[in-house]
Amino acid sequence: MLITSYMNYTSIARFASLLLAIGFFYACSSSSPTVKTLVDQGQYDEALIQIDQQLEANPDQPELYIQKGELLLDLASIETVENRAEYYTEALDAFTNAKSFDLSTSQISSIDNQVNDTWVSELNTGTDLYENNDENNRIELAIAHFDNAIKLNPYEATAYLSKSVALYNSNNLDAALENLNEARGTLDDVPDRLYEYLGFLHLQNNNAEQAIFYYELANTDITSNKNIAFGLVNIYIQNREREKAIDVLEKLSNEFPQDARIKNVLGTQLFFITEGILNDLSDAYITNDLTLVDQLKFESEGVGEQAEEELINAVEIESTNQEFIQSLAVFYNNLTGMYLSLSEIAPNDDKSNYSIKAETLIGLAIQYYEKLASLNPGDAEITSSIEMLKHLQSNRFSE
Repeated sequence: MLITSYMNYTSIARFASLLLAIGFFYACSSSSPTVKTLVDQGQYDEALIQIDQQLEANPDQPELYIQKGELLLDLASIETVENRAEYYTEALDAFTNAKSFDLSTSQISSIDNQVNDTWVSELNTGTDLYENNDENNRIELAIAHFDNAIKLNPYEATAYLSKSVALYNSNNLDAALENLNEARGTLDDVPDRLYEYLGFLHLQNNNAEQAIFYYELANTDITSNKNIAFGLVNIYIQNREREKAIDVLEKLSNEFPQDARIKNVLGTQLFFITEGILNDLSDAYITNDLTLVDQLKFESEGVGEQAEEELINAVEIESTNQEFIQSLAVFYNNLTGMYLSLSEIAPNDDKSNYSIKAETLIGLAIQYYEKLASLNPGDAEITSSIEMLKHLQSNRFSE
């Protein structure tokens, strides 16, 4: 009886062991596939879900965070360019979480290399699209790549600079400025080149003061670059800030002494200053402010002579440039009229001096209009100007 019971017990035990073994085998065979298996099968969403579930159950698994980041980078690479940003954000978050653990040097290096390689790919692809802009949507696509590069590494200036160029050349000046201002507020070390770009964009936006501010931050000598300097001069002239224009032009003239255009523009702006002084002088005569008269006479002589000198130098450097010759002819013509007007209201001593000066000036005006006529035979407008001046000369100054 005892033996029979023991045998039954043994059989039951073996059966139970068999069931246990079968149960274990069944459990293993029906468990969820590994993340690697899901990835190999292209089931990326399922792989991410499984990673998140495992991290929720046990967040102390840096390898899973790394795996998640790598998977998200892979997913981004097969997504459209415009829709990659979310994947990049999540990938960076995953890598950041992984780095909060005590990772090995090789693990950290692997993460950094993967992110950097992706950043380089986005930047280079955007640059290639921009430089080979043979389709209408290429610039927009290039900008999307630059945006992705910024997302991957917001503390590196290159993508911001590239994006600003693309935006500017797609006629989106405000967005280009906004992009660079964002970079300026984000970067730990703002490069001089970014300040130069800001200076240039403000220059294109007709904001001379901001342009100069950023060029100075970039340690850029604006007078060493004629394009930048002339841009500033044009803005000053448009805003009637002639003194500021003259200040830049005088520096340019010293830097480029053989540039005839600089001298011509400088002479022209000095003439406008002279014109203003002579108008004030006329008012001073009318109000009989003799102290102011003496001051303005002195100023008008000095500025006027400087204007004349610059205009003459321009013609001497480029003797056949019709624009420069005409500028000098008009200068003498206009000054003739101003001094004739002053001779009408000035006291006798000054009246005589102004009349003599006007006579000299009208002769010079005729001389340069005739030189202009020799380069433009038959030009009716030039011929008419010469005839008018000679008629005035005959009526006012012939004995």
